[in-house]
Amino acid sequence: MIKYFLKAFFSVFVPFVVMTALLLLVNYRLSVRNAESLYRDILKTYWTIASEYDFSDSESVNTLFRDLSRERDLRMTLIGLDGTVLADSSLDRSAIGSVENHKYREEIRKALSGKSFYAVRKSEITGKYSIYYAAPLNSGPVLRVASDGDLFLSIYEKIRLNAIAVFSVFTGLIFFLSLYLTYKEVKPKVQLSSVEKAIRRNSDDFVLPEIAEPLMNSAASLMYHINRSRLREKRIREREAATLKKIINHIDECVILTDENGNVLESNRCASDFFGADVEKGACPSRSGQNCETAAFFQEIFAREEPLFRLAYGKRLFEVYTRTIDSNRLVVLHDISARADYEDYKAELTANIAHELKTPLAVIMGTAETLNNDPQMDGEWRERFLEKIYRSSVRLNRFVNQTLELYRIENTGLTVEEPTCVAEMIERMVFPPSEKKICFSNRTERPFAIDIVHTETVLGNLINNALKYSDGGEVRVFIGEENGALVLEVADNGPPISEKERKRIFERFYTVSKSRQKSGFGLGLSIVKHIAHLYNGEASVFENEQGGNTFRVLLREKKEKKEKDHEN
Repeated sequence: MIKYFLKAFFSVFVPFVVMTALLLLVNYRLSVRNAESLYRDILKTYWTIASEYDFSDSESVNTLFRDLSRERDLRMTLIGLDGTVLADSSLDRSAIGSVENHKYREEIRKALSGKSFYAVRKSEITGKYSIYYAAPLNSGPVLRVASDGDLFLSIYEKIRLNAIAVFSVFTGLIFFLSLYLTYKEVKPKVQLSSVEKAIRRNSDDFVLPEIAEPLMNSAASLMYHINRSRLREKRIREREAATLKKIINHIDECVILTDENGNVLESNRCASDFFGADVEKGACPSRSGQNCETAAFFQEIFAREEPLFRLAYGKRLFEVYTRTIDSNRLVVLHDISARADYEDYKAELTANIAHELKTPLAVIMGTAETLNNDPQMDGEWRERFLEKIYRSSVRLNRFVNQTLELYRIENTGLTVEEPTCVAEMIERMVFPPSEKKICFSNRTERPFAIDIVHTETVLGNLINNALKYSDGGEVRVFIGEENGALVLEVADNGPPISEKERKRIFERFYTVSKSRQKSGFGLGLSIVKHIAHLYNGEASVFENEQGGNTFRVLLREKKEKKEKDHEN
């Protein structure tokens, strides 16, 4: 704004100053010219007076010249046609002969040619200024009248000082007048500019100034009200956008809005958490140079025309909803991996349960049918068939109980009703009759914040599994503590489980009957794994030094909520 003010100021000030300077210069020149002209007329008057005398008598001429010189401070000189000085008011008669010839002087040359001469000239000898007027007489000689030129210097200086004083006064007046005119001219523009700047920076707290210029005042008022309306609309849009952002951020599905070129216009928190920078505003996920899988995934989405389809991304399965809004495209990704896994699990569970129920039911049905068809069956055979039905019923009951226990562990969560004291737990545990010896090694000394039923279930399933499936004469049980967690290890003497089967041995209904030569329901180790996960632990199996298998389970204590809050 200062730059604009200075520009306006100088556009007024400079022309006035230049005009004033030019007028004063013209006036100065006229004043000097008038002064010179006046003094020339005076010299010419004296020349005219002197020219009326008789110049034949040189003595009387000298007397005349001296008289005129004394009265008027003049120097009068008579020069012959050959340039010799005939008479001079400033010289004695005897000294005139020694004066240099004036024939080549400018005033003499012009006078001899019949013209009058007037000039102000500086003497090379004295350094003073002199004023000359020379003209030819009727008798032929040249009469020259000279006066002191210093008079003109004082006149020139006076005129110059007057001009400078006038110029200074007028310049000051013009300066303040220019400031006033510039202020009057610039003020409305400055006020209008302030309104424009406030609008440009989206300021809604500025006060509309009252501009003296009616047209500019109307323009500023119009700009002001347009800006207020625009800001109100902007705030409404921002609130709507913020509300929409909050809404989509609370949606569990990935929501992505792209333009017609595939550039992201908006995305919710779920999408950002899953895809990261590839779905940030302005990014183009279908051309992601850092993640080829993401680029291929979105290229497939944008290439599809159907509004609903399923598409895999890594190990995840998404149900993709697409909708075109104007030229933009809305993409909603619903992760159905868990649902798909659950559907697969239900199918597998149904098949496994049907398979496991089939054998004992077939035995019960077949045996019961045999007994029913032969009422006269021998008593010993009848007892055998009834024993067979009973064993199959027990097996069926055990299967149902294990299935219910697995369901309870997976769905009811975790509560530590009674902490585990390992020594007391071992004393009260009961194992099925077996020729194998169970050797315990307990190195724990304190109770653990782990439910005693869960601990007993884990240890009991591992020991029963080893008694049932392993060879050798003993089962070794080690119980210890590792970094505050309870460690349970059960080792047998083989046969060893292959590396491939170790990866699946904790799955539901998975058995290794070919290597263990006996068959079970495959639920015991699955129960062990789920209990370990409840305590943020882990369950694993590896081959031990005796050529058998060691099952290792780590259970971390569950601290009470109050204790956690105290630690935090």
